[in-house]
Amino acid sequence: ALLATVGVYELLLAFSAALIAAMGICVNAAAIVVRRREPDLERPYRMPLFPLPALLALAINGALFALFVHDDPATAAKAFAALAVLTGGAYLATRRGIAAT
Repeated sequence: ALLATVGVYELLLAFSAALIAAMGICVNAAAIVVRRREPDLERPYRMPLFPLPALLALAINGALFALFVHDDPATAAKAFAALAVLTGGAYLATRRGIAAT
């Protein structure tokens, strides 16, 4: 939000590009793992031709992630560092809140 108010949209887009590709990798890998480990689990959505769509999306997101990191490794590293700080801070805040109750 701070980057958006300052008007540094290029940096904001560069931060989000690598993170979104990494998130796509995680989601597609998780879909494959869950469908393999829990084949009888009730699913709200069908995936025709499983695992081909997930593997294709995984390959595309992997290629995009590699390109984003290769194109600007410093910005990608800063984006993942910012994500680590934010999620680590949120984790610590919730753990302290849980411990206090």
